[in-house]
Amino acid sequence: MKLMDKAGLLILLLPALSTLSLVFSLKYHFVNEPKTWIEAQSYCRERDGDLASIKTAEDLKKVENLIQGHAPEVWIGLSDDEKSWRWSMDGTYIFDGDGNSAFGNWMVFHHNNAASNEHCAEISNGVLNDIACGSLRQSVCYDNLTNTFITVDTAMTWTAAQSFCRTTYTDLASIRNVQEKEAIPSSGTTLWVGLYRNPWKWSDQSEVSFQNWASGEPDNNAFVEHCGSHHITNNWNDIPCSSTHPFVCSLPERYLKVIKIAVNPGGSMDPNDVGVQQALLEQIAKRLKDHGITANVTLKWRKQSDGLIFHKEGHK
Repeated sequence: MKLMDKAGLLILLLPALSTLSLVFSLKYHFVNEPKTWIEAQSYCRERDGDLASIKTAEDLKKVENLIQGHAPEVWIGLSDDEKSWRWSMDGTYIFDGDGNSAFGNWMVFHHNNAASNEHCAEISNGVLNDIACGSLRQSVCYDNLTNTFITVDTAMTWTAAQSFCRTTYTDLASIRNVQEKEAIPSSGTTLWVGLYRNPWKWSDQSEVSFQNWASGEPDNNAFVEHCGSHHITNNWNDIPCSSTHPFVCSLPERYLKVIKIAVNPGGSMDPNDVGVQQALLEQIAKRLKDHGITANVTLKWRKQSDGLIFHKEGHK
């Protein structure tokens, strides 16, 4: 029997497999080596982990206990990418991977994220500026059906302006070339446009829902604080990414999980054939992948005392 035939039979046999019960967890590890934030992230990732994410009060307590009595500042996986600006309408970013602006000399964009609170953009006299999204501004919408830009005189927050434009027209206006810039109504007022960014993410790119910032933080002091640390006061602080500190990694727990599998071979297929066993492992790996389980998993058969892997039911 060819291996391809055996693999085909195994697909039919998979419903007879016993339920797989696998558990994965992460454990925090303190590394008492001063590194920059990027160096610390690389260190953790080289070990199949990442800089620590703290997503619950329980996680926070674990980290606090781990670093107690050590350095006053310890890196965790918080960072704020000040180059993550993108357009609301199509999700395109205005900076490329090298941090260069997509704008030419036809557009000026002033952005400094003052007080770590300026994550939306306004346009005034042809110049873009970052400002707090909760500020009240008039806005400019774009209507895809008529290919026109419409000024909205009612002052709203950026989020409210985006919602209004999406409900009434297409979206807040994008300005991706000289032609679109020149099409924006020049009323002399300050208008919301569809440029924004999401601040502060964990190193694994997950959103920051649980927060533990110190009072007044993050503040982006001197406009250079884009990485997050856990302070000795058990609060988070934003500090320059180039400073060096110890750090905490989230690394996977490694342990052995033995799972018994029952198959109904049928015909002349021998489950102790090496080719059959390899094909079966591939089928199990695919099942795991379909359920989102891919990282840090190694599958192998466990031989019994007689050197065989499979036995008929009732025989040892």
